[in-house]
Amino acid sequence: NTLEIAVEKALEHVPDVILMDLRMPEMSGIEARKIIKENPATSHIPIIAFTASILDSEVEKIKMEFDDYLSKPVNQNDMLTSLGKFIGIKPIQSQEN
Repeated sequence: NTLEIAVEKALEHVPDVILMDLRMPEMSGIEARKIIKENPATSHIPIIAFTASILDSEVEKIKMEFDDYLSKPVNQNDMLTSLGKFIGIKPIQSQEN
């Protein structure tokens, strides 16, 4: 399945950060996160939860399990701010005139 392939790719390439959709057809993002974090080769990789639909009651749990959380639709500044926590980039400052 697609998510198993994604987990295998994380093991193969060891990325700097992973954006993980929480709602996937074959395996939830929470299950995939568990597999990645249990493996010593990938446990250090920050995982940012990424979803369009989540209950307010679930947000705190997601924030505890993942390194960060983004809600779809994501704007550029929120994405860069989140990524910046892990790979050292800074958010874009809007220049309103």
